[in-house]
Amino acid sequence: TKKKAEAGDREYGLQDVADKLEELLADVKVYENRVRQLEKVTMELTDRMKVLEKRSNELVIEKEVLCKARKIDRERNADGRNNTELYQLIREAAEACPEYANVTKLCEALDVSARGYYAYWKR
Repeated sequence: TKKKAEAGDREYGLQDVADKLEELLADVKVYENRVRQLEKVTMELTDRMKVLEKRSNELVIEKEVLCKARKIDRERNADGRNNTELYQLIREAAEACPEYANVTKLCEALDVSARGYYAYWKR
């Protein structure tokens, strides 16, 4: 039941081994808790990254629509505004990337009403 330690003359009994085992098990529990915390943080960061990626894609679409709208504005006569062309740009973006194109935000960016956009396409 007792064994001499190689490093010295101290004898280790079953109680010593049991105590050491308890310490190691406590360390394992601490590390398991840390791993769970890190997994939770990783999941939160992954979710946040998905949200940011979606917003980034929305902004890319919005930028493309705004660039096309600026070209329409340059080509337009002094007659005033023709929302039909802007509504068409919004529709093209919404059809091209339905998961990222936010019609309401695109309407706001082009300074047209979402209500007008939907009314136009209902007619």
